[in-house]
Amino acid sequence: MKNVLAWIKANPLIVVFVLLVVIMLPAAYVTSSWWGTKIRTEQAARANKELTAVKSATVDYALPSFEPGVQPVTFKAEPNSRITDWFRQNRETLAQQAGEIVRRAVDFNKGVGEDARQVLRSEHRPLVDGLFGPDILAAATEAARQAKGAEAFDALEPQAKAALVATAFAELVKPRIYEMEDKLLAKRGNPDPYRRLLDGLNAGEPADAVRLAQTITDLEAREREKITLGRRDLTAEEGEKLRAALKERRLGEYQSRAREISLYASKSVLPTDTRTGVSIATDPLNARELNPTYMFLYQWDLWTFSDMFAGVRLANAGPDGRLRKVADAPVKRIMSVGLQPLEGLFSGTQDDINQQVFGSTEPTAAIPGMVPLDPRVSVTGRATGTWNKVFDVRRGTLTLIVSSARLGDVLRAIERANFITVTDLDIAPVDVWDDLRDGYYYGEEHVVQATIGLELVYLREWLAPYFPAEVRALLQIEDPATTQPQ
Repeated sequence: MKNVLAWIKANPLIVVFVLLVVIMLPAAYVTSSWWGTKIRTEQAARANKELTAVKSATVDYALPSFEPGVQPVTFKAEPNSRITDWFRQNRETLAQQAGEIVRRAVDFNKGVGEDARQVLRSEHRPLVDGLFGPDILAAATEAARQAKGAEAFDALEPQAKAALVATAFAELVKPRIYEMEDKLLAKRGNPDPYRRLLDGLNAGEPADAVRLAQTITDLEAREREKITLGRRDLTAEEGEKLRAALKERRLGEYQSRAREISLYASKSVLPTDTRTGVSIATDPLNARELNPTYMFLYQWDLWTFSDMFAGVRLANAGPDGRLRKVADAPVKRIMSVGLQPLEGLFSGTQDDINQQVFGSTEPTAAIPGMVPLDPRVSVTGRATGTWNKVFDVRRGTLTLIVSSARLGDVLRAIERANFITVTDLDIAPVDVWDDLRDGYYYGEEHVVQATIGLELVYLREWLAPYFPAEVRALLQIEDPATTQPQ
């Protein structure tokens, strides 16, 4: 013990340092643990605060839906340049694709582009340029300004301006209306527009009855002379053989005519009774019809007939696009064509028509963004009305003699030709022997008479600029750029 105390006294620094080490190690451990806990708590609090700030700054990314009733694609995340670029690029792609679909639909409906050519259709163009559309109104406005003087014209009240423009419009449109009449009636060297529709079907009438009768009469006389030398009457057997030969010749003439055309039809199949509301122009137009509204309706009717015939042409075309002849074609004959007038144009205001069709309430869309439909109007529910800003509807009928085995192909071809829907179908038997006596040879196929109800849709994007003022007022289309005075 004395030796230990002596060593401690001799080495006090060592003892002090040893004691410090012994005391400081636990103290340092305790102190470091406390300090570490404090630092971790402070850093965690700071990190949580920053994380909360980041999360509160999240962005709602979305890809819009271009189809009514379909929800957009949404995604919520913190701002991220790669995600932002992805959504921006895909939004642009979707918008471009949707715009392309709309453009193709409008072009196809009008008869423009490859899609229309694939179904053997050409562009719907007015017979007379400048009669319809905004150009004629712009020209009338400029003519009125020039006549009155630009400053004086601009200073006029709106009603006074409208009166001057209407006067200028009437002067500009008058010669175009007369030109339109000449084109509709095939006057002054203009081709017959209705005959051209039939020519596009390679349509024709049966063999000429008068010429055929004379041919058969001449043949009978020659054969009688050959057999009897003019010295006696035919025996019963000779008479029977001659009658059979004459029947064979008559049938041969019918078959020969059928090999020249693709179907039987003439202008007489088109509506000509003005009491029905729609008729082709066959006689000089009266004063009531010599205005832009009637001219436009004749033009629209012509486009509609063209689309109806396009379906028939598509049905009769072979794989190479060429029209088959009567015996091989599914559509043998057009019996008649019917077309209803634009709903409400001559029977009251559109509000009156809406009241008659829908009662006190207009239809509402089942899916937001879609055009309202109502089954009380038709099987499809589509109709022209002030509540429909997308398209207009024409309704018509085709009565055809068709191959019964290929009737389904004919209906599908008609619907492919444009935005056409078959809404009704009535089938009746055909007395082929009775028709054959009138010169209609249909070939060896079994045929039926099919009366087909059609609904044709015209997109307003391309059609509305041609609307004259009366039609625009009926449909409550407010667009001064294309409104024409009457």
